Order: sequence, then structure tokens, then C-alpha cells
Amino acid sequence: MGTILVVAEIQKGAIRDASYELVAAARGIEGAEVNGLVIGSGVGDLASEFASKGAGKTLVVDDPAAANYYLIGCEDNSYPCTDDGSAHADACDGNALTSNIINNSLVKHMINKNIIQHTNSNFSSVLFLEDYSYYIDALIGLYEVTFDQKFLNFADQLTLFTNEKFKESNGFYRFSTNQQTLFADSLIDLVDGVTPSANSIMNFNLFRLGHYYGNKEYLLQSKMMIDNIIDNLNERVTDHLLWLNNSHNYSQKFYELAISGKNATSKANELMEKYLPNALIAASTICSGVLKSG
Repeated sequence: MGTILVVAEIQKGAIRDASYELVAAARGIEGAEVNGLVIGSGVGDLASEFASKGAGKTLVVDDPAAANYYLIGCEDNSYPCTDDGSAHADACDGNALTSNIINNSLVKHMINKNIIQHTNSNFSSVLFLEDYSYYIDALIGLYEVTFDQKFLNFADQLTLFTNEKFKESNGFYRFSTNQQTLFADSLIDLVDGVTPSANSIMNFNLFRLGHYYGNKEYLLQSKMMIDNIIDNLNERVTDHLLWLNNSHNYSQKFYELAISGKNATSKANELMEKYLPNALIAASTICSGVLKSG
């Protein structure tokens, strides 16, 4: 068993009991190493407390930018959004709260830092596809919550880089940039296990970015990957569940929704609260609303 990271939930300046219950449950798993994570502003003492009560090695993100960081939103008046007990109506809306957290937390600072690091790196070390595929997926997810195109632009930059470093002629991606220490000359992992494979994640990334930017190369590559995985799906569908989900984007109707105008973000958030399978939503407060590749 590996390491379990328990992230503390902080309410009214204290760590919630539920966090300690999670620590206790994690410690009950044989062979597991339990670590903690405390995020906020002025949370040094809380981190020490969390560590002393079972969280073990506890990481701390202590920064004024994370002062209003919360893991969960307001479900009722007994759980206010702010430590002083006040709760703005729009802040207790799930999507609005998440968007507010992202826009006012460390996330943007981290993205800016990573953009700089990525741009200035020489990439002499071995790179792994999984790191890029999941990061790109997370960036697209951030765009879908905030509709801040910066996240989407960085996802596009990383996708171009990933295609340059990992892509094979059949559209699939190599496991890493250096195959010398692996058992195969060109290891390509396609199986969705406990977590989806990096290739199936990249397939979904290509599909979404292809539609957001009208990038035909991304869309053709995504379709090629689906075509080349069909036999695997027919043989053992349970090992390719995200691939199966992705294939529905081609076998079922698919919708693109673009919203522009001064209320675009709030209207898009209203739509995001609905269950809209096989749909992509783009929003822009600029009336042209055209997404341009970063």
C-alpha cells in the first residue's frame, strides 16, 4: 500500500471533525502511510495540530492568497462560506463558489509559475506521459468552471508539446520519452485500470480542445485513436471504460454551446448545473466569443 494524503477541511478557524475521521480511517488500512495537507492563511498551528492528531507528516500551503480556500460549499445556513458567518447568495452556489475559490486562491499563481517553468526548461530528464495527460485534463476542467481562457491556452500549449515528445504514427502515445530502461522498445499503455490510462485521457483532451479551438488535427487524431482501440474494446470492454465513454462522442449526438455577452459566465454556470452529456460549453464576456489558440 502506498501513501494516503488527507486534506484538512477548515471551518471557522478550526479543522473539522470529518478530517480527523478520515485520518483514523486511513490509518486503519494496513501498510498505508498517512500524510496530511493543510491549506489556508495563518494555518501553521492547525497544521501542527493535524500532524499531532494522527496526520503524520503534514504539508502546509500557508499564503494570504489561500485565505478563503474551502473544499466544500454551503449546503445550508449552518455552514457559512466565510469565517465571519456571512454568506453571499452567489457564493453559496456550487459553481460560483468553485469559480471564486479558483480565481482567488493559489491556483492561478501555480499556473503562472508552471507556464514560466515549462517555457524555460530544457527537458533533459525523462518525461512521462501520465504527468502531462492528467495536467492537461485538469486545466481543461478549470476552464470549464471559470471560463478563463488562460487555462485552456496552457492546456493547448502542453498538448502541442505532448504530441511532439510522445506521439506515435498510430495516434497513440509512448509511456515516456526514454524507453531504454523499460522492458519494451516502445511501451504504449492503453488499459484503463483503477485510474484511466494516460492515452484515454489524452484522447478526451484532444477531442475537447479540438472542438474548443476548431483544431482539425486534434479531432482527426482523437478519431484515429478511437478507431484503433475498437478491437480492444470488443475483446475486453471492462479494461477500457474511459475509451468506451469517449467513443460515445462519435456514436451519439454531440452538442457545442457557445455563450457570449456580459452575463455569459453566469448563464454558462447555470447550464453546468444541468446534466448535459455529449456537450461542450464555452463562454466569453467578449461578444465575438471566439477562442484563439494560446
